[in-house]
Amino acid sequence: QGDLPALLKLLKDGSSTTRTAAATAAGRLGPFAKDAVPQLTRQLDEGDGGARAAAAEALGRIGPASLPAVAKLKELRADASVKATAEKALEQIGAK
Repeated sequence: QGDLPALLKLLKDGSSTTRTAAATAAGRLGPFAKDAVPQLTRQLDEGDGGARAAAAEALGRIGPASLPAVAKLKELRADASVKATAEKALEQIGAK
């Protein structure tokens, strides 16, 4: 929870590897990482499939506070590389 300000900064990093790691760490914080939802939602637009998947997984773990990301997660169901992760996230958020 105290790590969130640092994670928010890392989610803006130029490296997709760093953003992927930051998204994974934010997901571990669960609902406490709700302030990361806007940045994680933007990360769903990345070209890097790993970064998109990590963001989707984190949004799912954050839960209902991730409702602003639902439309973008639904779009990702068309992307075979992150479809399963996006569907699981939507289920965790409570939006199918």
